[in-house]
Parts: sequence; structure tokens; C-alpha cells
Amino acid sequence: MRVVTSVHHTKARTGIGVAALLMLSWMATACTGPDCSSAVYFPGADLSGTDQSGKQLQLCDLTGVNFSGATFANANLADSILTGTNFTNANLSGIDLGSASFTGTTLTGANLNGANLALAGSSGVVGNPASLPFGWAIRNNYLVGPFADLPGATLNNVNLAGLDLSGANLTNANLTSANLSGAKLTLADLTGANVNAANLAGANLRFTGGPANATTASALFSGATICFTNQPASATGNSCVGVGVGW
Repeated sequence: MRVVTSVHHTKARTGIGVAALLMLSWMATACTGPDCSSAVYFPGADLSGTDQSGKQLQLCDLTGVNFSGATFANANLADSILTGTNFTNANLSGIDLGSASFTGTTLTGANLNGANLALAGSSGVVGNPASLPFGWAIRNNYLVGPFADLPGATLNNVNLAGLDLSGANLTNANLTSANLSGAKLTLADLTGANVNAANLAGANLRFTGGPANATTASALFSGATICFTNQPASATGNSCVGVGVGW
């Protein structure tokens, strides 16, 4: 059983008491994958070229492990910590990496075709994978795609045109002068994000959270489909007629 504790939407947290959060934390610890052994997966461990097929490594700390050239068929790395982990030329196709944390992770030549990256967080990703799941890309060393977890991400002046960022957590992200034209931001959370001078022409912002407290000066919304809380005066695109504003 997988327990996701990194839900980023404020509404999902509403009403959850301290006791409930402690219970979720305990359950997450109790559900650590049965193959997660600190005797095998320790910082600096060289597991290059190994067969990790079927390994249940959810919630496992894989910091600094060298998995270059390794195969992960049918493995589960959901919620795992991948700080400084090396996946150069590794085969990660089709596996569960949901809610995993990619910090300084090397993905050069890695095959992530069909992998689940929903709710995955990232920063400082190294290299370019051979393939990524449909709708995903690497921009400014972040993994960006549907339901990506990117709070506070630095994406100013970055080309995000046409990307699928639906459901993404972009709270407090810096999107200054970013090109988001034609991007899909349905259900994304832009609370506190800085989209000053960003190009959102033709973007789909239906039911987007925020941009409450967001900086939107000079942002271009021409032709955008808009339906979010605290709609800025500069947002002059197509409104969500008949569905209301906000959640």
C-alpha cells in the first residue's frame, strides 16, 4: 500500500489535524518497500549495471547510489529520495516514481518512457534522459510535466510553451518572463507565483488555483482560457463562462 504524504494543494490539507498527520507519517514509514536495505542501498554504493527488476524500494533513501546502466523492470521507487543518485543509461521505463524526490539526480541517457512521475519533486537534475514519459520535459534542470511538484521553482525566462503542467504545484515559483503560451495549466496551483511579464497567450488556466498573491504585472493573457481565484485585471482572455470563478 502506498501512502502519499506530499499532497501540495491547500484544500487537500484543510481539516487534517496533527494526530492525522502523525498517523500518516507513521503509516508511510511502516510502508517502506521490503527491499529497502541500508546494507545494500547506502550513499556511494556502486550498483552500476545491476538488475533491480521487481525491487520494492518505495520510500527508500537512495541518496548517492550509483545505478548507472541498471535495469528496473517492474520496480517501485515511489516516494523515494534520489538526492545525487546516478541513473546514467539506466532503464527506468514504466516504473512508479510518483512523489520521488529528484535533487541533483543524474539522468543522462536514462530511459523513463512510460514511468509515473506524478507529484515528483525535482531541482538540479543533471543531464538529458534518452526518453521521458509523454508530456514531460526537463527545463532549467527541473522535471516539468502534469502534476509535477515544483514549489518555489526558478523558471524565469524559461520556454514552457505548449507544455502540459496540469495539476502542477507552482506555488511561489518564479515564472517572470517565462513563455507559457499554449501551456495547459488546468488545476495547477500558482498561488504566490511571480508571472510578471510572462507570456500566457492561449494558455489553458481553467480551474487553476491562484494566482492569489501572485505578481501578474505586464503578463500577457491574450486568448487564454481563464478560470481562477483572484483573477488579475490584466487577464483579458476567455473566461470560464458557466463554470464560475475559482474552485
